[in-house]
Amino acid sequence: MAINFVNSIDLNKNELQNAVIQNVTATPEGGTYSAGQAVYDTNATKLKIYNGSTWEQVGGSFTLRADGPAGANSYVVEPGAVVDLLGGTNMSVARGAGAASNQFTINTTATPDQDVALTGDVTGTLVLSSGEIATTLSAGVVTTAKFAATSLTISTEDFVSNSFDTQVPTTKAVKLYVDDVVSGNLVFGGGFDASTGTFDSGPDSGNQFYNGDTLQNIEAVSNEYYIATVAGDLFNLIPLTVGDWVVNASGGQLPLPPATSKIYNTESAVLADWTIIQQSNELATLTTVGIGNVGAGTATSGIDVTYSQGTASLVLDANELGAGSGVPVTLVGTNSSGATKKFTESDVHSGRGKYLELNAATETGVARAVSGGITTYTITLATAWVNVSGIKVSVEVVEIAGSETVYAQVNRTATTITVKFTGTVADDTYYVLLKYVG
Repeated sequence: MAINFVNSIDLNKNELQNAVIQNVTATPEGGTYSAGQAVYDTNATKLKIYNGSTWEQVGGSFTLRADGPAGANSYVVEPGAVVDLLGGTNMSVARGAGAASNQFTINTTATPDQDVALTGDVTGTLVLSSGEIATTLSAGVVTTAKFAATSLTISTEDFVSNSFDTQVPTTKAVKLYVDDVVSGNLVFGGGFDASTGTFDSGPDSGNQFYNGDTLQNIEAVSNEYYIATVAGDLFNLIPLTVGDWVVNASGGQLPLPPATSKIYNTESAVLADWTIIQQSNELATLTTVGIGNVGAGTATSGIDVTYSQGTASLVLDANELGAGSGVPVTLVGTNSSGATKKFTESDVHSGRGKYLELNAATETGVARAVSGGITTYTITLATAWVNVSGIKVSVEVVEIAGSETVYAQVNRTATTITVKFTGTVADDTYYVLLKYVG
């Protein structure tokens, strides 16, 4: 069964693609037809249009034969097409008269074939009788002088200091350049025991930072960084924990350091010469408070907790909740003011859908009008349903007799919904299913 449209369809100048005209085996007879109605007669292979009183064939094509009835050089001219028979150099076209008016004769006045000479930078002769051509390219035709000066570019960049394989900036040259730059930045000097100043990794492993003696004299180097591998006190003032970084700004050794100090850099041995990175900023564990919890633990209550960089995220996991049964009695949600409230199942669904007959005599808030061959039903939402915005209502029109969905014109405003049908439609012919999706 075809879908029933009960009003005109406006495609708004969009294409009707892959459509098929109604197929019939003979010209329709005995029915009621509208002007402009079209059918395709499959037996006669003709497209026909009803003009208001009778069916007429649409158009037709004809065949144009270029060399007369005996020839095979044919062209089918479609309806409305124009075929021009054009003359040209040494050629004219003449149409016959009388019975021969559908015949056209092409006359030529050309002289015999002539050779064509080529001159300029490329010379030679085209011999038409043989179809051959021999050409000669003049000396000096292709030189740099023929190029515009602005189209030639000579690179003056010198990448020899970065790479020895080419003066073009290759990947190798770029890498060498980057390596040179990076090597001038912060360099790892080794790991050390912050309680004794003894290195346990790096080039000075086994030695100590300079601490006043003359035996193990390892100076702090400017812009090297060191990592504490054992907790201890820097200058007996700043506690370091495992993983903390220290960076010295100036480097050097202290001739007469205080006996209680561990790490020195300049003669003044001031604390301002040192930068402490990640001082006392420890990652948290499940049992230790700190920066970023590293685990979420387990939960079976339906609320899962995860941590990222010290921030907790709560997620309701319905899979962890106990299974329910039957129709829900109470639901939790927020009302229009944003307050958390309890709602019944009836509260949730009462404002979401509505069955309404298009009957102005029995349905409150439904009005009917017929004008200009159109039947219009107007639904006033404030009285016919709940007071919702009509802009957010989905409408389906259904035929009462056969429960078939039909397609009428539906218009909406915030307060009303109108349904329009072609022709005169009686009450109780259709009903609407309204769904609020706001």
